[in-house]
Amino acid sequence: RTDLSKQWYQRRVAITAGINKKNEQMLALLAIASTFCPLRLDESVNIQIKEKQGDKVARIQHGDMAVYDDLFFSGCPKFLSPVVSENPTSPFGSSGPRGLQLQVFKAEVEQQRLIPTLRSFLKLYTSIPISKLAKFLDMHENEVRCCLMAFKH
Repeated sequence: RTDLSKQWYQRRVAITAGINKKNEQMLALLAIASTFCPLRLDESVNIQIKEKQGDKVARIQHGDMAVYDDLFFSGCPKFLSPVVSENPTSPFGSSGPRGLQLQVFKAEVEQQRLIPTLRSFLKLYTSIPISKLAKFLDMHENEVRCCLMAFKH
């Protein structure tokens, strides 16, 4: 009887650890998502993000791009290679499919990194010429136009 209850307890501990790990992953990915697309989250979720990832979110908002790597690796699932390669010079590089996914993710982050700043300027002004917005962002008008199109979509 004690052996059965011991197994039950060990199983419950393992399940709880798995749930906690998934919760940490979810909060890391939600922290990334909320920097690009702020939306109203439940207050308990906001508190958990601030407790677990608050310093990283603050660093992201100040432009620290290295934090994305850390949050991505702590939150992303395991990526599998569609091919098994005996060649050590894999098409995925030295870090495997996870590194390849990180490169794709960072390219997307780089394209989207100005959107929060752009959003803040658009909240301040009801109408603003692109030339003035370009001066505020220290960019060319064509680049601002591209950022506005990315923001729109």
